[in-house]
Amino acid sequence: ILRALPVMKTVPENVPKQAEGHPEELAKYLKKWRDEGLMEPRPLAAGTYGATVVALIIFSVYMAPTYPMLAGLLVGTCWAHCGFLQHMGGHREMGAISFPWQHFFEGLCKGGSASWWRNRHNKHHAKTNVIGEDGDLRTTPFFAWDATLAQQVPDWSLKTQAFTFLPALGAYVFVFAYTVRKFAIVKKLWLEVFLMFAHYGVFAAGLKAAGCTLSAGMTYYCIGYAW
Repeated sequence: ILRALPVMKTVPENVPKQAEGHPEELAKYLKKWRDEGLMEPRPLAAGTYGATVVALIIFSVYMAPTYPMLAGLLVGTCWAHCGFLQHMGGHREMGAISFPWQHFFEGLCKGGSASWWRNRHNKHHAKTNVIGEDGDLRTTPFFAWDATLAQQVPDWSLKTQAFTFLPALGAYVFVFAYTVRKFAIVKKLWLEVFLMFAHYGVFAAGLKAAGCTLSAGMTYYCIGYAW
């Protein structure tokens, strides 16, 4: 992934210069954190966190027949926490089980693609906030995050983006879902495709067992996904 990134021949003028001694200070803090054990996996804490989130997802399924909207908000919150949990695996925080951990929370629990996430997130870290390289900045012509990108966005959109960002993000989630699934199929990541189907199968079976109607189930799932 990193070898596929383009290399800048010259540094753009608008890139801030690195402060003197910054690498040495960063290395000092990294050593301090390693010595304190902060860079080591914490299986008990992570396992408790993950088990709590899974338990709340199961609880939301049983809530769905009676309170589909409230259950949708709950499962959406749980899926957000699945994002944090899979992030731990994607950064190999969990040691030898990092990728299986990520597949469980990103693939089975969320219905996403762990490889898609690593592909995009590693590029984000390699070229953090570099315009044209960091995909997280590709939000023009609707939103902008610095003065350079703001030149590509209409004034009316800049003035309202603090209010329109979250609703637009909720709508974009469904486009986002399509691109993730397309990535997994094009790259022939069949394990991840299987986990996506398994995700829908597990939720459909759970909702059916809970006595949820199709209307309530769709309300629950769509609210959760947009939330």
